[in-house]
Amino acid sequence: MIVLGLSILMSPGNVARSDPLDERSSQTINSWLATTLEQAPTKVRPQKVEPITYVHLQDVFPDDRFYAISFATWPRPPSLPKELSPQMVVRVPGRDSVQPIRNVDDLTNFLGAALPEARGDERIRAVVLASLRLAEAVAKAGAYEFGNPDVSVARGDLRIEATASASVAEPARGAVTIRMQFAPDGAVLPDGIRIEDRTNPGPPPRR
Repeated sequence: MIVLGLSILMSPGNVARSDPLDERSSQTINSWLATTLEQAPTKVRPQKVEPITYVHLQDVFPDDRFYAISFATWPRPPSLPKELSPQMVVRVPGRDSVQPIRNVDDLTNFLGAALPEARGDERIRAVVLASLRLAEAVAKAGAYEFGNPDVSVARGDLRIEATASASVAEPARGAVTIRMQFAPDGAVLPDGIRIEDRTNPGPPPRR
């Protein structure tokens, strides 16, 4: 999953190569990343650029494509342009544009503005799992794999609360948790989104 010449690795099992939206978004992210990296004070290449092909994410945002980008932080973090961060997500909407999601704050704002209504517990589970997958990618240990998530949905008189959490694989440590609140009609409450990143990366992951 190392980027060579800013070419995105897409495995046949994860990405439909004949999908025009996938192909166009791949070209868009490659072009944007190459242009952005030209602004870096020193020459730097991403450690990883890969599409996030999680089924719930594609269900919640069918017209968007998301990419996880990681830069090596060992032995020290690189100097990056302001549009980039060591662990981040880039959203490519249906049109040829990009939206950098650099950290937990960016992700919280994006989810609060973009998530659709979720009617019914199964839809709420899909929304919170999709959001957790993005939170994993911007976590401090975002370059590593995460285990299967735990999810819970609790209904109250005035709101619905959902929580999802996943632990990162060794040699990294810790977990990412997202808590979300929904109105009775299924609308996400932006002020009720909380993301906790309690991960710590281990040695550089081998790819």
